[in-house]
Amino acid sequence: MTATGAYGVARGYVDSFQPEAAPAALHALQALRGRRGLELARPLRVLDLGCGTGFGLALLAAANPRHRFVGVDADPDHVLRARALVDAAELPNATFLEAAFDELLVDPALLGHFDVVVAHGVWTWLDAPARAALVALLRETTAPGSLVYLGYNAAAGWAALAPFRALVGALAAGRRGAAGERAILDARRFFAQLDAAEAGVMRGAPALSRFVKRIDRFPMAYLAHEYLPGGAGACWHHEVAEALAPARLAYLGSARLTDNFDRLNFPAELRETLAQAERRGEGDVEMMRDIAAARSFRMDVFARGQTALPDAEAEAALDALRIVAAAPLAEAPTVQTARGTVAPDPEIARPALAFAAQAPCTLGEAAAHVAAGGADPRKVRQALVVLLAGGRLRPAAGFGPQGLDPEAEAACARFNRAAHAAIRRPPAFASAVLAGGVAPNRHERAMLYGDALPPAGEDEEEALDGDGAAPPPDLDHLRRLVPDLDLYAAPARPQAAAD
Repeated sequence: MTATGAYGVARGYVDSFQPEAAPAALHALQALRGRRGLELARPLRVLDLGCGTGFGLALLAAANPRHRFVGVDADPDHVLRARALVDAAELPNATFLEAAFDELLVDPALLGHFDVVVAHGVWTWLDAPARAALVALLRETTAPGSLVYLGYNAAAGWAALAPFRALVGALAAGRRGAAGERAILDARRFFAQLDAAEAGVMRGAPALSRFVKRIDRFPMAYLAHEYLPGGAGACWHHEVAEALAPARLAYLGSARLTDNFDRLNFPAELRETLAQAERRGEGDVEMMRDIAAARSFRMDVFARGQTALPDAEAEAALDALRIVAAAPLAEAPTVQTARGTVAPDPEIARPALAFAAQAPCTLGEAAAHVAAGGADPRKVRQALVVLLAGGRLRPAAGFGPQGLDPEAEAACARFNRAAHAAIRRPPAFASAVLAGGVAPNRHERAMLYGDALPPAGEDEEEALDGDGAAPPPDLDHLRRLVPDLDLYAAPARPQAAAD
């Protein structure tokens, strides 16, 4: 987003998509936390504050044609690009507005109330007055039962990069446009020299060294938005939670589902320390978790009122959650967490993934299928939750008597065609199966577009704003989620010369 409040750079932002912010994904989080979930079968209203180029919101509009989506950004070029995409994809359920947060507060009733409000990567770069305007806007646009997804840089993981950010800020002072962007290159060159000489702050700073080595992988549009704005920067969770309190919003959990399970992220002794701190209610346990995981980005979900379900209802809601296998069926399925690789019992994970790969099903149906083979039902349920949290299973769309919603299938096809006509390498495909989207990893993109494959054994580059390793390259699972995948992704071929 480009907005008032110190968030303004000359270059437009990169096209991006956050699958964790999809209504179906947020519904899954509610089920895992034992809360009454969004009613996905009824038309929902979704607001994206700081929507950038609108790619992610347009994708969700295609995958959820019965929901209504409104995107807001202060950059008129972003709004024009977003409108062009939804027009090309013929998505009447998506609208984009050019406005800053304080401008929307003049008459917030024009927007109305929303079931879901998304603000990804915005909070980090707003100064205090702009943050106050955003909080006031959240209060006006939410109602009891609404969810707010807030993605922001986490202070713990950014501490190591503080010297680089400080130098960029000093070098860029007073510069504009391309001259400001050169400050990033100048700082990178200086830190690369230090790294090669193992000198100064680079000594004993592996995180900073890795960052300097891989910075050239990131597009300048991302780097400019990440390092040039003069806003408040990375935050601690408790700072954000306290700021949102006037909007009557309380923390529900992390949209990155693995973050909600200490058992997946930390060794036993550390888990006990965290549990004791939580029982005592002393300090900020989320701060402790961020420090322990060296977390660089948070995907916090806040709720305006939360209805906790009785145990039996919570279990039933989890069993009713629709899922689909959305990852390659590896011999030994694993899940990536802050602790490293977690391997659910393969005797449970393999048949569960194979069952959920045939067609979307409920979590209860998958559990019953595996348990029928003699596995302990309790262990089956635990393994399925781990697979869901780790992205091996994904929340799936609701299905009617004829299967997939034909309106969603058609809208996704239109969006994928329009996106590939407008963008050389779109970051994700719309999927009616997921009621959201799927992003191919670097190896899969190379296979799809006919590019040279990355060097063997080289890990997927870190996401621009997240962490976690990529699954092995496999196009079959993408084809299950995106019909006509090869049609949308086929590399452009030169036209034959006319006779």
